[in-house]
Amino acid sequence: MIEVRTKGVASIAPVKAAVLQGLNGGGRGPFVASDLRDTNRSLFAALTVQKWISGAILGLIVLIAAFNIVASLVLLVTEKRRDLGVLLALGATPRQIQRLFEYQGLRIGAVGTAWGLGVALPFCWIADRYKLIKLPSAVYDFITYVPFRLGILDLALVAVFPLLVAWLASRYPARRASHVDPVDALRAE
Repeated sequence: MIEVRTKGVASIAPVKAAVLQGLNGGGRGPFVASDLRDTNRSLFAALTVQKWISGAILGLIVLIAAFNIVASLVLLVTEKRRDLGVLLALGATPRQIQRLFEYQGLRIGAVGTAWGLGVALPFCWIADRYKLIKLPSAVYDFITYVPFRLGILDLALVAVFPLLVAWLASRYPARRASHVDPVDALRAE
């Protein structure tokens, strides 16, 4: 048995092919090769399932947050019905009222995103630098801790997705606010 290590996961396939070609003389010989992905297939399958479950749980959290934004803005529209009637009577357009509530939804999303990134980024940096989440070496032969690697694309997705959800969640209450009849709103008070 010969053990070969690579510098990264991306170079496993080319190194594996080069080693097999060198050992088998360019043809199909008696030598075979298996890499850590082959020998730990069940572990990687479990990690994939865990990744999808974590994504589903985070998706539910985002969905609940979106419903909270909708509920708070619908309540705000109900509370400010008279004020909306006054604004519309003074010449505000329904589009301006709609934009006002969309901006309010975006503001809620931006504050939540800033808080989330403000807590998560230092935690990820500290957890990766000091290897806070250790893994048992008997189970995980080649990984001793949970690494936290954040790329620019990850950060962009984490920053943009909640803002998009907040904006989409604010669309219904914003449309509802823009359709307030000024006469009914002023007469109801």
